[in-house]
Order: sequence, then structure tokens, then C-alpha cells
Amino acid sequence: MTTHDTPRFSAFLAPRYWPVWAGIGFLCLLAHMPHSVRIRCGTLLGLLTQALARERDYITRINIGLCFPELNTQQQHELVRKSFIANGIGLLETAGGWIRDAHYFRRHLSISGLDVLLSARAEGRGVLLLGAHFTTLDLAANLLSLSCPFAVTYRKHGNPLFDAFMHRGRLRNCEAVFERRDLRGALRHLKNGHVLWYAADQDYGPEHAVFAPFFGTVAATITTPGRLARCNRSAVVMVRHHRREGSHHYELEFTRVDESFPSGDDVRDASLINALTEQAIRHYPEQYLWMHKRFKTQPQGKPASPYINIRTPRRNISLLQFQEITDEATALEASGGFQRILKLRNGRHLALFPGLPSRFFPNRHVSARFDRHAKLLRMRGIASITVDNIFQVSGMDSTPVSFFMPEGPSLAELLAAEDPSFMLPALSAFFAALHRHGFLIPGLDFRNLIFSEQRFFLTNPHELLIRPGSLGYDERCVSLGDLLTELALNQSRHGDLMDQFCQLYCQHTGLGDQPVFREKLSRLMCLNSAGNAQKSAR
Repeated sequence: MTTHDTPRFSAFLAPRYWPVWAGIGFLCLLAHMPHSVRIRCGTLLGLLTQALARERDYITRINIGLCFPELNTQQQHELVRKSFIANGIGLLETAGGWIRDAHYFRRHLSISGLDVLLSARAEGRGVLLLGAHFTTLDLAANLLSLSCPFAVTYRKHGNPLFDAFMHRGRLRNCEAVFERRDLRGALRHLKNGHVLWYAADQDYGPEHAVFAPFFGTVAATITTPGRLARCNRSAVVMVRHHRREGSHHYELEFTRVDESFPSGDDVRDASLINALTEQAIRHYPEQYLWMHKRFKTQPQGKPASPYINIRTPRRNISLLQFQEITDEATALEASGGFQRILKLRNGRHLALFPGLPSRFFPNRHVSARFDRHAKLLRMRGIASITVDNIFQVSGMDSTPVSFFMPEGPSLAELLAAEDPSFMLPALSAFFAALHRHGFLIPGLDFRNLIFSEQRFFLTNPHELLIRPGSLGYDERCVSLGDLLTELALNQSRHGDLMDQFCQLYCQHTGLGDQPVFREKLSRLMCLNSAGNAQKSAR
């Protein structure tokens, strides 16, 4: 949808749109309330959103933790709370920007640097107005319309009625509205010497993006601003817009970006824009859209994303689509509860679990447990697989799950190696962390521990048992029994592997009474040896 192509509201009279109509009506009512009422309602809305939208709260906490490490935990939590409040108020400000006449807000506006924007526009080569997703974004567009005509880009909303409402509201303030994929329309607008407002601070994936620092963390940053500015040698101006804290007053500030932008170096250009955006955010950091997964795309792929505990996509696909996904896949040896396991042509793995998730209790299925336990391990700093998608295939009575598995030898292969002592520090650290957080793996299959990047990855997290606290001595000893027995069998070839492992394990766990623990381990080893001798005699 671009420019003035907006569907009539009469197309959305079906009952399924009635709840959306009620929400729009409520926003319109609040938009006409006094400022103090809007602030109170926005505050309540923000706090309610934080309480109910747990995933958004988690994303916000991760973002603020990454971007403001200098703040202590309490200060970060307070900034998260203020951010939700600012977004609740911002939603009502957005409704006001879409519904109310811009002249209503004129007396509450201060503008600095407007001459920068107007002089850049007078050059006749178009102006790329770069902004960011602050809570006052649409209200700022309403305010700017008083001084300078411009067009905007936007991302289409999933609900067609709300999208039409949003589109009409923005057309009240703008010359044209371009869907973000309509670059041709945006370029024509610039070539005609007009102003285009573009926000380049969101993560749309690795396509047309480079990795550049943002608040000291690597972020995928789109290269579209450089391409737009380069096409017509358009002037580039940064815009900052905020609501002054504790007042009914808004400020717009315009600054010219260095004329060396775009430089032709996409990483350099992206770093410059990110740095300018960061400067703008630091004025009122709570008024930025921290709910967005800004750092989800990383050079190392999804396993490196900081957003571990977010919902995994569940995709309904046809049998034909499943066959296309598994085309040219390599079948691997299945173990540890997998019905079947494949290595796909894109390098990811796909496991098939028996049965389908229940309609009412889908999280009880083994595929959901596989995903949930993997996330739990990674959140505790223990390496495991990263689930990509959970599929439901029409016509199949099993549940496929695609995931990222590291490349490397298994523990079974390492134990058969010439000298496996090099992996003991990583192995002891893995089990120490596992037991410290109350995780237990019954009957561990050594093939399901992969050694990669100098650490061990658990590939069958669905078989985890979770205790409410750190494991006691007895459970630790039982958990280590099979491993220590295997290490003891190798001692004649490779020296005191078991003793080295025990010493390292005790160091990692910080056990206060190491002799007692060693005594329990020795007793267990004697019992295991006696049991093995009886089996051999039979």
C-alpha cells in the first residue's frame, strides 16, 4: 500500500473486526481527553502491558542490559519500567497524531535546527530525514507537518483494519506513505526534490544489512539509507523527537549528517548512523522502542542471538513442503529419544519425534520439552542445541523439529581417541554447571555430548531431569557413575584420567568437603566394578 491507496472503512464491517473497532474507538476517545488524563491512562496501559506481555518484557530487559551495562540491576529494572510507561503514553500520543489536528499541539512544540532541514530541502536534490523508533514517532510527524511537507515509509500491520486506520492517520500529516519494500516510490519522491522520513534502526535480517556496533553490541543494520541518499545525492538530516519529562511539551531537533555520508563503505556508514541514533536515544532512553529484537541477527546465526527465551516459531506445512525441506538431506544415526534425525542441505539438523502435540496441551509433547529444556540450559550458560522451527506436517503422525547442532566429535569418539585428557577441563566444567543448576541426565549416551569450540554441547535436552536446587552428593555421584567407570577403564592407557576429572570437577563446583565427595565416588566405583565383574562372570 503506497501513497493514497487506502481501503474504505466500510470494507471492515464484518463481526471479526468488531473488537478492533472497539479498540480504535477507545483510542479516539482517549486522544481527545486532557493531557493529564492521557498521561495517567498511558501509564496504566504501559504497566499493564509489562505485566501481560512477558516476552516483550524479557526482550526489553535483554536490550537494556546489553546497551546500559554501566547501570546496576535495580537501575536497569527501573529503566525497563519507565520504558513500558513511555510506550503506553506513546500509543495514546500516536492516536492523537493520527486523529487530532496538528495545530492543537502547536503551543506545546519547540523546534531547533529547522533551518537545517529547510536549507537542505532548498538544494533541490531531496532530503533523506533519518529518525528512530521513539514513542513520539507519529506525533512528531504530526508536529513536523506544520513546518515542512514530507513523506514516510512504514511497515504494513498484520490486521487489515488497523493498517487502514494507521495509513489514513499518517496521510493526514504526510504527502505520501510508502510501504518499506516500495523503494522505487521512495526514490521517485527523493528525485522530485521532496523530503522522505526514514527510520533505519530495526533488524530486518541479514539481507541488505551489514553488522555495525550499536551501544557497543553488534547489530544488523540496513544499508538502505546509503542507497537512497546515493541515488540522487540527496542531503541527509537526522531528526530527534522527544516528550520533555514531566511536562506537556515536545521537542524536535534537526542536525545535518556529515556530507561524506554515504561514503561507499556500508559498514562505516551504518556505524555512523548507529552512533547518531545512540546519541539521540541517550537524551531520554526510556522513550525508545526497546521492545524490538534489535540484536536478533548475529554474524554467527541464531545460536548467538541474546533472545534465548522467546517463542519458537510453529509452522504448519504440507507434506510437499516438508519433502522440499528434507530434499537431499543425509540420514544420521538416531539416539537419545529421536525417532529419526536428518542433516539438511542448509547445515541444520531435523529430528522427528513420535506423535503430535495435543491441541490443548501442546507444551507436554516431547518436541516442546526438547525446545524448552534447550533454552533453559542456554539461559544457565550451558551449551546446547538451538531450536529453529517446530513443524506440524499435514498427513504425518510425527513432529519434525529443525535445530542448529554444532560440528565436532562426540564424547564417545573422544574417549576412544589416542589421548582424551585434553577434553577433561571442558568435560568437568560441563558437568559441574549441569549439577550446580539442578540438571540430571539419566543414562547419558556419550554420543549426545558434542565437543565444539572448546566446550561440550548437549544434543538431547528433552531427556533432562530438573531438580529444584543444586544436586546433592549422592545424585552427583550417580550421575557421574557411567562416565567415571569409562574413564577408569582408560586409566591403564592414559594415566589417572578419573582422578584428573574428579579434581577439576571439585574445583569447578567449589565443593566444601572434597574428601567426603571423593570417598562417595570411590565407593560408587567399587560397586560399579563389582557389578561389571558379575556381568562378565555370567
